Amino acid sequence: MGDGTGAEIAKAAASTPGGLLLVGGAYSGQLAKQFPELYVNSAGMIATMAMFVGFTVLVVMAIGSTINYLRKG
Repeated sequence: MGDGTGAEIAKAAASTPGGLLLVGGAYSGQLAKQFPELYVNSAGMIATMAMFVGFTVLVVMAIGSTINYLRKG
């Protein structure tokens, strides 16, 4: 697994749906530590997860298009 950088771990985890959920859970756990007030009401939690999912989709799409671009050469 190389040097285990965050990007490397995220890439490996994102290659499996379960891993993606794990990364999502870890990410929202970090947010909960930084912004506990978000988790006081469930609406804030849902908004946070929605933000995370949107961000994840963007990252996955960016990685996918980069790989496609590199393949075409």
